[in-house]
Amino acid sequence: PLEKRSVVCTKCPSHTTSPPSSAGIEVCRALPGYYGRDGHAAKACKKNNYKKVIGDYPCRKCPDRTVGKLSGADRLTDCLAEPGWTGPDGYGPFVPCRRGYYKPKPGSHACTRCPHGSLTRRVASVHITECIPGPGHTSSSSNTIIPCPPNTFKPDPGSHACTP
Repeated sequence: PLEKRSVVCTKCPSHTTSPPSSAGIEVCRALPGYYGRDGHAAKACKKNNYKKVIGDYPCRKCPDRTVGKLSGADRLTDCLAEPGWTGPDGYGPFVPCRRGYYKPKPGSHACTRCPHGSLTRRVASVHITECIPGPGHTSSSSNTIIPCPPNTFKPDPGSHACTP
């Protein structure tokens, strides 16, 4: 009679996978978001990098003007427009926030308009503190943007006072 043998499958090293009915460790390959030699434990792609395929391939750097949201990223869409810029996750095109707008967090969301009467000195601003009083406006003692009082003016941007 035939003897029954029990076969025990061995688990692949960490963050690797193999097809069904694999016969050896050398077919264990790095998962998407991870890199490493076949048959060895894989390491997570570093932040600002991604890898979308299985196997012994390098992680790719996120495109210019993007930041990776996490390590172990497995999709190009894990690369988000950097603060001060906007565009579709991963693919772009990425455009800077216009003067008078800012965007503090990464992602595809729109830039936020500065408060009424204020603008920014540059494009790609990242924080509301970059919004300064525009022409015809100044700052109050509480740093609120206010219009110049009657019979005064201010032709250029900045926090300086309006003149009679």
